[in-house]
Amino acid sequence: MSIGTDGVKTIEITMTLNFTNPSNVPTQLSSDFQIYLSKVYIGDGHLPDVRVPPRGSKLEQVYLHIDSQQLVLSIISMLLQGEFELAVEGVLHTRLLFGLIPASRQFSVVYRYP
Repeated sequence: MSIGTDGVKTIEITMTLNFTNPSNVPTQLSSDFQIYLSKVYIGDGHLPDVRVPPRGSKLEQVYLHIDSQQLVLSIISMLLQGEFELAVEGVLHTRLLFGLIPASRQFSVVYRYP
């Protein structure tokens, strides 16, 4: 993981994730998503096109762009409420039938504490 800044307003985060493909055919995917903390939009992310070989794995970087002002607002809300909710919503893109047919699926993941 690396963290940088674009001035004061944006925090750029790069994470390296390991993608595993248990199937017998190559898998191709990408994603664009939005990030919310305590129901406040704090930024977005992008997973560039990843091609994972059959029965293999691949390390790929995911890029996050966090609005530092919105992050501060959501942290204040989190402290006042004594709880938080982290949500990631986006679209996953892939190609089916040996890469011939593009397909997309919306997703939403929510983590609440406590």
